[in-house]
Amino acid sequence: MTGSSHQITHISAHDVAAYVRSTGWSCLGNYGREASVFGKDDHSLLVPLASDFADFGRRMQEIVSNLAKFERRSQDSVLRDLTYASSDVFRIRLANPLFDDGEVTLDQGILLFDNAQKIVHAAARSALSPKAYHLARAGTQAEEFLKTVKLGQTEIGSYILTIVFPVTPDLLDGEESESALPFERKVTRSLVTGLNSLETAVRSQVARPSLEPFLKSIELGVSANLCEALSNIGERTEGSTVDTQITWARNRRIPELDTKARFLGGDFSYLRSAAVRLKEQAWDDELVITGPVTRIESEAVLLGGEVFVYALVGESVKRVKVLLDQEQYKQAIESHSAGQNIEVSGKIKKAGRYLTIDSPTSFSVLNGDD
Repeated sequence: MTGSSHQITHISAHDVAAYVRSTGWSCLGNYGREASVFGKDDHSLLVPLASDFADFGRRMQEIVSNLAKFERRSQDSVLRDLTYASSDVFRIRLANPLFDDGEVTLDQGILLFDNAQKIVHAAARSALSPKAYHLARAGTQAEEFLKTVKLGQTEIGSYILTIVFPVTPDLLDGEESESALPFERKVTRSLVTGLNSLETAVRSQVARPSLEPFLKSIELGVSANLCEALSNIGERTEGSTVDTQITWARNRRIPELDTKARFLGGDFSYLRSAAVRLKEQAWDDELVITGPVTRIESEAVLLGGEVFVYALVGESVKRVKVLLDQEQYKQAIESHSAGQNIEVSGKIKKAGRYLTIDSPTSFSVLNGDD
């Protein structure tokens, strides 16, 4: 038997059906509630419908074996495709002779995993609201989405990191509208179009260095956050080429997009420069910051005062100085004493040592559940 029995038994009938339909098989009928039969080119597959059948594992192994023979591929590669049939899979490959054995140093591995998360986070935030630079938190939807993303097994081929996005299935009736797309597919599309646009923008720098190609691609998912995360990977693993690729889930219609992008050694300094310049575009945006009050200052409490808030700005936590009126300042003092977070919206400015919001458009104290 190829693969582990655990892998085999965790493939569902839906996974198999999604995969074979996407490769040209048709359902020929059902045997009651027990199995469905799929056919293609005089070949047939019997797909068990319930995993609690006594011979479920054996039947699934037969499916893997038969598909491998039909497709002239290894059983392990077929098993991998069936395992991910209901997920979009994003792969980041570090191509470097030092990694040909499929191993990287611990520091390099931590760097790759950390910035891979930032790449996915940037795509999720751009899917919600495209921006040159995602300064403050994107809101609950992006943060909750990150909790559903999984790490797959690393793969041989220099060093390949696999990130798995479980995808809500499509019922395939009628046209697929933009509003009907599940958020996870919007994120992976933003990831693909953002990376493709970045590759094009970087290549254009050969003819004429310019920020314009990056600015034009913001609506497609390009951001300072994406540029910075990619440059972190490439610059700190010297001599590496970074290849990215998406494999689409088989349980939804497949987007007609180029799924691959490649970034070479000379590209990463341009990505770093683009990140710096794109950040400069963001300071006119109104942002929402959330965090604890760490310091309070006022020369006259009746006139209000300044508070300092630790909040996520960009991809790191920074101290932001906020100027509040009398009532807001009073609530901030109470939240500081109670250990509660505050939420403030307004335009952030860079003033000396601090980031500053001097004219908040909204202010609130969050309870412990927010």
